[in-house]
Amino acid sequence: MLEVSSNKSYSLLVVDDQAFFHRLMSGYLDDTSITVKAAKSGEEALAIIRREPPDIVVTDISMPGGMSGLELCRHLKADSRTVAMPVVILSTRSDREDRIKGFEAGADDFFSKAMDREEFLVRVRSLLQLHQARRDLAAAQLAIEVQRGQALRETFERYVSPKLVEKILATPSMLELARIDRNTRPIVTVLFADLRGFTRMSEQLDPDQVVLLLNEYFSLLTDCTHQNEGTIFNMAGDNLLVGFGAPIAQKDATLRAIKTGQRMLGEFARLAREWKVKHGVEVGLGIGINEGVAVAGNVGSPAYMNYTLIGDTVNTAARITQRARAGEMLFSERVMRSIRQAGIKLDAVELPAMELKGKSEPLKIFCAPTLQRPDLGI
Repeated sequence: MLEVSSNKSYSLLVVDDQAFFHRLMSGYLDDTSITVKAAKSGEEALAIIRREPPDIVVTDISMPGGMSGLELCRHLKADSRTVAMPVVILSTRSDREDRIKGFEAGADDFFSKAMDREEFLVRVRSLLQLHQARRDLAAAQLAIEVQRGQALRETFERYVSPKLVEKILATPSMLELARIDRNTRPIVTVLFADLRGFTRMSEQLDPDQVVLLLNEYFSLLTDCTHQNEGTIFNMAGDNLLVGFGAPIAQKDATLRAIKTGQRMLGEFARLAREWKVKHGVEVGLGIGINEGVAVAGNVGSPAYMNYTLIGDTVNTAARITQRARAGEMLFSERVMRSIRQAGIKLDAVELPAMELKGKSEPLKIFCAPTLQRPDLGI
């Protein structure tokens, strides 16, 4: 005999306009873990189900006036909250026509009122066992989805701003576009931020102090990046690599990069003043920005992988950053072109063209200095 869990009690709702049948069901289920609730009509049954859902519904096929058992079954199977609830249709007849009507309404089984107690118990227990298995499976699937969602969130939050994470996870199409388990070649705007005076600072301070200041430095730059929905691709030494337009395309990627660079310079100028007072060190921030096609994907070995940007666009941004002095934001002609096309007014000065290894033509670069550029000789 199929058994349901002996540690759990179940409830059965019998729906019939005859009180005699309610008593008969109670007698059938006496000395079992199944308690009986009674309703005299389909409407009364729905009220009970909404208030305290049973584990199984056993209803007469037809009741005088109001909602019939077939209508009750259709209603329950059309509602996402009760679609999995087992429904048994009862009839004084056991002919083929009633059975077909019952199953067409979505019933899980069809019983004759003349059925003996042993057969009734076996079939009810079988339905309850199936219902319990469905609920256990649904709970397990939900747990998997929750874990998967948490894993996705943790993966994206390593790189992407919290606001953008919410957008990605809430939109299936965006989630597919944002997959970081494959290589893509998006058009991106790349920003490098580099700490000027880091070597001197490392010589002046204890290693523990240097680590604390670097953590403060990277926290500030990360906040500035996330405010404009940028993606952190790499932190190395005192250098930060940020991308806009990957893993999700951003039409205003270049504007976001410029705003991020401006904010980084402004916020870090305040931090640098604090460091000078507290630690006696003089440092500054240099920023380089470039725009173009890059490869976005996981790079590394089976033991260690890193989602990053690679390609000529990234290399050029790094070279531009090397030219930037403390308090300066330098960017390529392509970035300047995008700024002008967007109708953005930016106070920038064209600098002498930069010769780059492997490039046939010198690269035009522009500078957007801050009002307070520290003179560190670098």
